[in-house]
Amino acid sequence: MVAPPRSAPPAAAPRRRLAQPPHNKQDPRTSPLATRSPNPCHPVSPNTKASVDLLAAAEPFAKNWQRCVGSGHMLLGTRADWQSQLALAVNELGFGAIRGHGLLDDDMGVLPAKGRLEFYNVFDAVHALRLRPVVELSFTPAALVACGKAGEQPGAYKGLAMPPDSFAEWEGLVASVAEHLVGRYGLDAVSEWHFEVWNELWGVPFPEPYMRLYNASARGLKSVSPRLRVGGPATMALEEVEPFVAACRASSTPVDFVSSHLLAGCSAHKVLSASDAVHKAGLPFFLTEYNNGLGDSSRDDASAAAFVVRNVGLLASVDLVSWWSFSDIFEEAWMASAPFHNGYGLMTVHGIRKPAWRAFEMLASLGDYRLPVSGNVSPADGSSTSQGHVVLLLSNFHRNRSACTAQNVSLAVIHRSDATLPPTARAFRVDEAHANPLAEWHRQGQPIYPDSSQLSKLHDASRVRLAEAVPLHRLSPTQSVMHFTMPPFSVLKLEL
Repeated sequence: MVAPPRSAPPAAAPRRRLAQPPHNKQDPRTSPLATRSPNPCHPVSPNTKASVDLLAAAEPFAKNWQRCVGSGHMLLGTRADWQSQLALAVNELGFGAIRGHGLLDDDMGVLPAKGRLEFYNVFDAVHALRLRPVVELSFTPAALVACGKAGEQPGAYKGLAMPPDSFAEWEGLVASVAEHLVGRYGLDAVSEWHFEVWNELWGVPFPEPYMRLYNASARGLKSVSPRLRVGGPATMALEEVEPFVAACRASSTPVDFVSSHLLAGCSAHKVLSASDAVHKAGLPFFLTEYNNGLGDSSRDDASAAAFVVRNVGLLASVDLVSWWSFSDIFEEAWMASAPFHNGYGLMTVHGIRKPAWRAFEMLASLGDYRLPVSGNVSPADGSSTSQGHVVLLLSNFHRNRSACTAQNVSLAVIHRSDATLPPTARAFRVDEAHANPLAEWHRQGQPIYPDSSQLSKLHDASRVRLAEAVPLHRLSPTQSVMHFTMPPFSVLKLEL
């Protein structure tokens, strides 16, 4: 899709837009959200044809992917490098919230006897960036469980993956946390946040005891102010979404949003079905964790970037989509030292921007309206900036490595007869040959601890540069066309 400038209502003039991807033919409602590492040896497929109608009615472009981004252990928020990288993610990619695990763990000092230094260090940094966090209420402090460390969650989390002995004590803890946040940052600010109960039912199955935990959390929050927003169930793979809504309705328990996670592998149809069900209940639907999957999928190369752009259209009906996570400053059991180890972050521990970061950067450059794309392409979204230039953002992606081939693309542009278009489009690429710091790291011999000279070259290799000029041929007074090739697992940004 594509669209007009943010300073004007949707109109029929050519503006700055985004078009997502010349994807291999597939029903978008059954297209699995997963990826594999790219193979540069694929043959080029026959032409993929699509058209962008700059005269069509524009639609508002809701940038749900900017509303939040994930992290790991919230204690990491006390680190200066974590805070610095989060500031870059906010300033360059436009993220509006942060979500992480283990806020109530013993190492965060949430209990009064332990003080609240780490707790405030994290939220002071988040508040300074004007973020509206998704506050994950996890895990159970040891003081609320008689059996001590018996249920401690593996992965360096210093909380217990088990329900508290007393849900009344948990309710009091949640109310105390809310009171401190409201007292420090103000009700007007905190009422814009979202409090999410637990994470993926770790040690707390649905429906019980999870609903008891959720009910206690909701009571604690609403006792501080009815304006505080609470939701759940924060499940894996879209599980228990509709039963959770039904359980809340049956018990008249407050619920302000419904959340789940999607780490690829699920079909787009399942995502849309869950979203539809939640919206029919009159509630917003959040994916508070998503990325391109586990196992042999890659988050260090361009396949992750292609996945990001590919799914803008598929996830358009979701109200909030939070990539997991923004940085490889991340620990579950340990923190990896190597710059590239297939970590979940958009940025390496040394601050090298990965291809997926560059995809979000391209998306961040777009504006507030979009126009449709037709043809044998996957669902596309589009947007514009106030300058009124046309921009097309395309992705070549397929979940199966062998099925993702290079694409010869013929892209028609429908426009007014008096439209003044440039002779060429400026092309910016993210693929194996462009914006690929991983390839540079391999050329360097894969140093675990790169020196300053090596880091400088990695930063330089990550940059998105003008790759080429793509000719724009006028076929008729109201139609022009561009021809170009997209390698497997690649992103292309065209500026007119």
